[in-house]
This record gives sequence, structure tokens and C-alpha cells, in this order.
Amino acid sequence: MISSIHPIRAMAQTNSEQTLARLRPGCICTGVKLIRILEAIDAGATSFAEIARITGIGTGSCDGRRCGRRVAELLAMRQDRRNRG
Repeated sequence: MISSIHPIRAMAQTNSEQTLARLRPGCICTGVKLIRILEAIDAGATSFAEIARITGIGTGSCDGRRCGRRVAELLAMRQDRRNRG
């Protein structure tokens, strides 16, 4: 269970990446920014359901079809980074 959101670490490492993540949409239906999704992943969320519970994504008009694909990509990237060391 994820209890809090921690600062971004590995997913958005540079200041410019963090700035872009603060500006880019993570879920356009609900207005949640990408930074919130990355923070949830950095806090240990490992599924769309966990990220949705933490951030509120997936409750908009598309029911998660748009943001779900992006979240799957981000989770795969995180797993790939963990597997590499």
C-alpha cells in the first residue's frame, strides 16, 4: 500500500525533465499532470489501479483508455530500469 507521494527520483532526473513533467498532461480527461503519475510510481505504485487511486486518473470520460497506455509505458520503463540494476 502506498501511503505518501515522494519527490521524483529516477523517472525525471534533470530539472528540465521535472519541469516538463509538471507541465505535461498525464490524464487529459481529469487534468492530472504527468508529474503526479511519476511521483506515484516513485512512491512504489506498481499498477494502473494503484496509480489511479493515488492520483485520480482514469475517472474521466475515456475511463482510462488514454492515460492507461501511458501509465503502462511508464511502468514498463521503471521495471526495465530496475532489471538493469
